[in-house]
Amino acid sequence: MRVLYFPVMDTGGASKSFMEFVSNLHMNNQVEPIIIVKNKGTIYNYAIKNKFEVHVVDFDDFYLCSGSTTIKKIAKYFLRPYFKIKYLLKNIKAIKKIEKDINFSKIDLIHTNLNRCDLGIKLSKKYNIPNILHIREFGELDYECFSLRKNYIRYFNENVTKFIAISNAVSDYWVSKGLNKNKIQVIYNGVNEKQFIYNKKEKQEKIKIAFSGTIVPIKGQIQAIKAISLLNADIKNKIELHLFGTVKNDYYKVLNKFIVTNNLENIVIFEGQTNNLNEILPTYDIGLTCSQSEAFGRITIEYMMSKLCVIASDTGANSELIENNKTGLLYQYNNIEDLSKKLELIIKDEKFRKKIANNGYIDSINKFTSLNNSDNIIKLYIKVK
Repeated sequence: MRVLYFPVMDTGGASKSFMEFVSNLHMNNQVEPIIIVKNKGTIYNYAIKNKFEVHVVDFDDFYLCSGSTTIKKIAKYFLRPYFKIKYLLKNIKAIKKIEKDINFSKIDLIHTNLNRCDLGIKLSKKYNIPNILHIREFGELDYECFSLRKNYIRYFNENVTKFIAISNAVSDYWVSKGLNKNKIQVIYNGVNEKQFIYNKKEKQEKIKIAFSGTIVPIKGQIQAIKAISLLNADIKNKIELHLFGTVKNDYYKVLNKFIVTNNLENIVIFEGQTNNLNEILPTYDIGLTCSQSEAFGRITIEYMMSKLCVIASDTGANSELIENNKTGLLYQYNNIEDLSKKLELIIKDEKFRKKIANNGYIDSINKFTSLNNSDNIIKLYIKVK
């Protein structure tokens, strides 16, 4: 089956999930991928390495984030007419280039990996090819996205063959916005469990807590830091919180001010972005997910596959991934006292912490592997082809 892919994003969980399921489908001789990328970045290099057909085409998304600061949000609001003209003109050129490079009579299916791009839908409609649209985010709820296309929900309903939602939470949200629930299939993201290297020491000087994710307000790092500040001195002396992820300056200033004010400089450590998290995570004891609205929570599964005891907020898809007090712990989002109590419990009770971590590991490799994900995707391909 020849599938034309629009990965859309080049970094983050969406791109990781994309590369994993495409690799599995190709390895099993189920799919011959043809990939359209915006630039010669991570996915382009991935395609070249695996000898996949890949084309670089400059295009714009119709669904955009408002921005991480008030100034950016205001600027984007007033510049929407400019963004729309740019999107329309650039995508006219993009379609011409794609049509020049691709023989659509030999394409069986078009799969767009993120619901911010409509090029795959347009080409599907023009050439009467089935298409799949992956919905990997809440959009307005988590990234304050806005659409350059009017009535885009109706456009989706009329022109998309099938939607893949990465969680029930995502599916329910988009159905509430008007998306046709009969066209949605929930397929959880998958993670390759074989990538994690288990080199955890038997006894460590400190109980190490990992918090991975871009350091922005919606990820909730401030909740973790505030929760630690409420712990008594004896517990604080036993722990370290390591924050992994790209730092945004404005938010960093807020976090750092709180850290300094509360004398947490020796406890909270900014690690920055890392490319070998799969080697690092198994050396930790606890993993935190404090997001406002996690559409799936790939990092939560990575924690579980690394045999960490997970504490996550009770928002988004977290309650789908975690069975409270069995495979992880859920706390009430933004309830700092609740999070602090959960931390205190698992820091004090090593036996309980390890039991939760082991249960989480077993559950994750039974439900959330990349092979499970790709198996479900190919079944959907066969159904819609």
